[in-house]
Amino acid sequence: MSLTVNPTHYTPLAFATARALSPAITAQIAAQASSDSAGSVSAAVVRHLAYDKCITTGDLIAQISPNYRGVVGPLIREITDLAEKRGNANSSLRKLEAHKANGTIPSHLSLRVPELQACKEFREKGTLGSINSGIKTRVLEVEKGLLDEAIKAKKAEIELLRGKLSHAVLVDTFTSALRLRWTDVKADNQTPVFRYYKTVAGPEGPTKVASDLWDHTDMEVVDWRVHEAVLKEYADLQEDALPIALRAIAIVENAQTAMQAKIEKKKGVQKTADAMNVDDDNAAAKAVGEAGKAGPSVQSLVDKAVAGKVKALQAQVQKLSLGKTASKPGAKKSTSTPKAKPGASSTTKTSSAKKVEKKKVDKPKKKSAGPDKGKGKAKASN
Repeated sequence: MSLTVNPTHYTPLAFATARALSPAITAQIAAQASSDSAGSVSAAVVRHLAYDKCITTGDLIAQISPNYRGVVGPLIREITDLAEKRGNANSSLRKLEAHKANGTIPSHLSLRVPELQACKEFREKGTLGSINSGIKTRVLEVEKGLLDEAIKAKKAEIELLRGKLSHAVLVDTFTSALRLRWTDVKADNQTPVFRYYKTVAGPEGPTKVASDLWDHTDMEVVDWRVHEAVLKEYADLQEDALPIALRAIAIVENAQTAMQAKIEKKKGVQKTADAMNVDDDNAAAKAVGEAGKAGPSVQSLVDKAVAGKVKALQAQVQKLSLGKTASKPGAKKSTSTPKAKPGASSTTKTSSAKKVEKKKVDKPKKKSAGPDKGKGKAKASN
């Protein structure tokens, strides 16, 4: 697939190429290629492009040759740590300078203002108020002095970190570490130097005669030397010390810049939301003032709506309960006595009252005991 058609395929391909183009591989290629200046510059450009494609510290360490990775890896992490500290110090300095420009004091530098107490007469007619005002003014002056000293200290910290990350210090640190490691690498990568010869019979016996590679009968080791690829690898890492260190610093600074932009964007959104809320509150207050009095609260509206719904439901429930009672087949009839008609005679009322009274007086008679059957008596003997 073409890279110009779909640019998203460029990123993983570039990272894979960057990891493959390690200094060890480029050293071997450069050792076999011609030793002209153009070829050397091209190899250096390829290596530097590989470093620039790294987006994390781990990617950058992976570009280092395995022979020197154990030494250069900790150096890269130390450089990123110093770069992160310098970025944090710069951020703190910006905040302190913003406080000074706005006339405010950061919370970690603010002091408690003491307030003197006195009797009522001295508070009302004495100079207690002016004394407390003078104390507050002095405390404010001390806080401003502390802010100036904090800014001065933060600038000194940044200057110290800047010195540790200067180009000269970085190159010296890298080359010193590489030089110590080079002693072991050189001892572990010795290659033999052979001498080719032919054995010729002579008057004094067999004699060794020097020969070339293609016309020899035997060979022997006459010397040991370091392989050309190992030499080139060491030289390339010394030349790449500064680009590697600068890329490590750039990785940290890019991450901090992205984080700062994200924080600033979040603060901007929060300020916009707060401004919109203030405008809404002002508009509501203005509307209330124009109306002359505040309208009903939300709670009162909710209570009113709930009460109306409950009342309607109660009426429906009452209707349903009455309908069910009337439709039952064994429902009792009403026992209430019918009202007397206006034209009825008083004699009817009197007779009915007497009947009721008679019923109350008459009581049911007890059953008489039956004849004694003589239970328990023995039979008469003859």
